[in-house]
This record gives sequence, structure tokens and C-alpha cells, in this order.
Amino acid sequence: MQKDFVWGLTSKRVALAAFIAVAVLVTAISLSHGTAPAQVAATTGSSVADECQAALGYPARSAADVAWLQQCVSALTPPTVVPTSVPPTATGTPSPTTTPTISPTQTVPPTVPASTTPPATTTPPTGTLTGCISHPGACGFPDASTAGAHGVLTPFTGSLTFATSNAVIHDVSIAGCPIIKGTNVTFHNVAITCTQQGYAVDTQGPAYSGGRFVADHVTLICASSMHGGTAFGEAHVTVQWSDISGCENGGDADGEFTMDHNYIHGMFLGDSVAPDPHTDGIQVWPGAPNIIYTNNSVLMQGANATFTSGRPDASHGQSQLTITGNLLIGGNYEVYWSSNKGTLANNRFGDLGGWNASHTILFAPFGYCDGCGTATQSGNVLDSTNEAIHV
Repeated sequence: MQKDFVWGLTSKRVALAAFIAVAVLVTAISLSHGTAPAQVAATTGSSVADECQAALGYPARSAADVAWLQQCVSALTPPTVVPTSVPPTATGTPSPTTTPTISPTQTVPPTVPASTTPPATTTPPTGTLTGCISHPGACGFPDASTAGAHGVLTPFTGSLTFATSNAVIHDVSIAGCPIIKGTNVTFHNVAITCTQQGYAVDTQGPAYSGGRFVADHVTLICASSMHGGTAFGEAHVTVQWSDISGCENGGDADGEFTMDHNYIHGMFLGDSVAPDPHTDGIQVWPGAPNIIYTNNSVLMQGANATFTSGRPDASHGQSQLTITGNLLIGGNYEVYWSSNKGTLANNRFGDLGGWNASHTILFAPFGYCDGCGTATQSGNVLDSTNEAIHV
């Protein structure tokens, strides 16, 4: 392709002859308008403009004449050539354009490092926002737009037993129920649909005993064939920014268990196979250490509780519980603290239930918290009014 054009006198005259022919037609059209002549000053002051004016044959009379003159000048004026800049040479290795094969040994850093240290106490939203049960996201709590997997996911075809330590599985959809045996395995941006009864995702062997399994931005659905089931178990687990539904329990914790910024909703309330489930946002076994439950949206209307912990007994001491900054809605008691130790702060509690017409049956939730006398409390409020409550 030519990069510039050289207009000689000959080529200029050829083009001019063509425009003179057009001028005859334009003149006829212009005269038909019946408008008074209006002198148009040549803006360029060049011979090209003069030639175009001469080709028109008279002072411009109409908008059509002006347009013709502009086109004439443009056609006979050599274009300005702007040098094309050369892009700088790229450094480094270009990213592949093909989708890589997903395997259990792929590694990318998780977005948030796993930690057993309780996060700082979260302050609930301020201002006039109330009724966060109906719009968790508007109140700053997780919902479907912020929690769970998003974007294009590749179907996972490998083994569902993940035994390689430090593996990171990312951007995939899993049809099945993963078993985690390797230490420090991470699932990032993963969708899981489990159809078997039991645990949807379970830590076993070395993963149960140490390290930390991290589920980060995971969408987990317990299918109806599970008849409830548990989303995540059982120890050395962190679940963060995940969307959990269809399960009997969001988590089942034996110890070292963190749930942070999750959206727990639409949980299992019974069917013909399991007509009387004990559905909880999380259930904690007696004596389980380091249970952290923070910043979650836990919508458990019609379920047992948003949080249930076992009571200390002769074989098990008090569990260490941190329940802060959550939206806690529903349950017989919204929290079963069960005389354990730790912090219960800055949570938003749903309204309690009401009596039937004869005032003989109290509908759940019966209370905000059971056995909370041993908890260190502050900043808890009622979701409907922002009224401070001591539970």
C-alpha cells in the first residue's frame, strides 16, 4: 500500500475536469433554489481553492455549493502523511491464547492467605439501613453478586480425591463430591454440585490433621439426592466468599474451622427421606478449638439455627468461638452458644417469632441465643430496627 501521494499539475487538471462536469449539475441544482448569491471567502488562500471557485463558475449560492467547494478543495489538496509509530518491542513471554488443561497440580496463589488468627471485629453497617434480611448486599453483607464462583468455568475431569499438597484448583466446575487429603489445597473460583449423601467436600487424612484447606469463591450446591448433607467438613478448613445452598449444614467443624464472608441460604428443610433435619449454618462439635464465624449472611428461616455448638461435658472443655459481624436470620434459637467461651459481637439478629392465636405456641425463632452467658458481647443489634440488644 502506498504511504503518500504526489499530486502533479497533470493529475490536478484531470481531477479538475471531472469536478467541472459535476459543477454543471450542481449549478443547475443551486439555481433551482432561487436563493440570493452569497460570496464565500476562500479559507485556504491557495491556488487549489481558487481553481475550485473557478470550476464552480460563480460565487457559492447555497449550502450545496459550499459543500461542493469543500469537497473540491479536499480532493485536490495532497493529504498530510502522518508517520506511523512503531510499537515498542514486548518483553517477556507472551501469555498463551489457549485454555490450559486444569489439573490438581496447577498452582496460583489464593486471593486471601489462610490464617488461624481471628480477624478483627467487624463493625456492622451504620446509618439508617434496616431489614438487611431482604437486601444483604445493600448492607455490605455477602450475596450472590459477591460470593461464589463467577465467569467461565471449565468442567473438571480429574480424580476427585485431591492428595497433592499445595495444589490449587481454579476456574472449574466439579460434578461430584471432592475429598481433600493433601495439605494446603486451595479451591479458587470453583463450582461444585454434589449428589451423594454425606459431605460435599471433606478433609481426610493429612488434610484433616494439619495444614489448611481453603475454599475461596466457591459455589457449592447440595443436590436434592443428598437429602441434606454437609457442605464443608471437618477440620483445618477455611471457607471464604462462598455461596452455599441446598445443604443441611454449611459446615461441620471438629476444630480449626473458619467461615468468613459467605452467603448461606436456601438450605435443606426436609423431604420424605429426611423429614426432620437439624439444619444449621454451621454445627460445631463439643470442645472444638478455634471456630471463627465472621461477616457471613446466614439466612436460615425455618431451620434449626444459624450457628450451633455443642456444650462442654466431662470429656470436652469449652470451645473457643468467634462470632462477629454476621447477618443471622432464623432458627429455633438463632445462635446456640451452649456455654462456650469467646466473642459474640457486632452481629445483626433477625426478629423473634410470634404466638399463635390462642397464645399457646411460640413460633421460632424462640430466642436470639441459647447459653450466651459465657460470651463476651458487644455491638449486637436487631436487624429490623438497629436497636442494640444483649443476647
